Amino acid sequence: MPKIAFIHNCPFPFGGAERVSSLVATMLHRRGFEVWIFCTEVDKSRLSSEELTSIRFETCGSFSGQHDFADKVLEFDSRHHFDVIAVLSSLLRGINRISLHTPARIVYFQHSTPFWELRYKFSSIQRRVAHNPYERLRLWLLESVLHRTERRIKAQYLRAYNSCDAFGVLCEGYRRRFEQTYGLGRPNRLRVIRNALPPLPAEYVPNKRHEVLYIGRLSYEDKRLDRLLEIWRRTEPRFPDWRLRIVGQGNDKERLQEMAVRTGLQRVEFHPFTTEPWRYYATASICCLTSDYEGWPLVLAEAQQTGTVPIAFDCVEGISDILAPNWENGVLIRPFDLDSYTESLQRLMSDSSLRERISCRCIEKAREYSPDRMVSEWIDMLDTLLAEGPRSVGRRD
Repeated sequence: MPKIAFIHNCPFPFGGAERVSSLVATMLHRRGFEVWIFCTEVDKSRLSSEELTSIRFETCGSFSGQHDFADKVLEFDSRHHFDVIAVLSSLLRGINRISLHTPARIVYFQHSTPFWELRYKFSSIQRRVAHNPYERLRLWLLESVLHRTERRIKAQYLRAYNSCDAFGVLCEGYRRRFEQTYGLGRPNRLRVIRNALPPLPAEYVPNKRHEVLYIGRLSYEDKRLDRLLEIWRRTEPRFPDWRLRIVGQGNDKERLQEMAVRTGLQRVEFHPFTTEPWRYYATASICCLTSDYEGWPLVLAEAQQTGTVPIAFDCVEGISDILAPNWENGVLIRPFDLDSYTESLQRLMSDSSLRERISCRCIEKAREYSPDRMVSEWIDMLDTLLAEGPRSVGRRD
């Protein structure tokens, strides 16, 4: 029985990457794999009974940096002797250390847009600038050395690519960007495996109401829900029978709640994280995403699956891989045009016939997100790696 370990340097489950790991792990177990997940901690109350019986978990607690976490992964591997180790967290500086000291085949899966670290760094500083004018000097200084920061991050990606046996990305657009950045020909180690969705539960019954939904992590640096609240501030007075529901947890929740109160918003509801997001999709008519960057956002695919019309900024290839242009199966907005976003959202809210037409096409599009398709792509990749046999420890291709 082949043994595979999925590696996450965070609590489990935390976000979309962890949900995908659970789905893949459960389906691989059905196909005869022994599957483990290694993470910092596990909240078993957020896992299904099948996940708990199909997947074995081991936790490591806190760690002091990527190299320390990599050492914990190697200790974990030395106890269980895996055939394949699949890293699905940001571990660019640690993957080389793992690859040098294990015979297991290594998969590094990039669950966000390539080079997202640059956007994260600038978004963090821009947030501080808004509250502290003295940070503007730091922003100017950072911009002045952007080229050096970019070179360093891209060098880390290239080392990670050279350290693993397969490098997974979420869509063809990310593959092309990676190949163009490094001048890679084909064939190469890049593998495109799009995310998938489990079937909706039998209890799901759509009952669409005048609700706009955001569901996901509440964090400033990537999700930028302050934009959504500003859009809603412009929209709420015109639509007194609509409400905005924000579902999720994160370090930005308190600030967002204060912002909603400060700007006088009357019909904004905050709800905690849920293991049953379909209950919110069942009544929502529109699903909003206002992120700076994403990987391949499950929330947009989930919205399509439930006939909830998604609207998002066209900021990364993963979003345009899900949403087609021209209002085909959702709405793409030029980054980061709040006026255009507001106008488009209000048009959707005003026109039930338009929402219905797009909703039908969304459901059709969501049929592409089959778990069987995704797990077949994983198995094809794993079979190729297993056929190559163990790595020579210390080998660098």
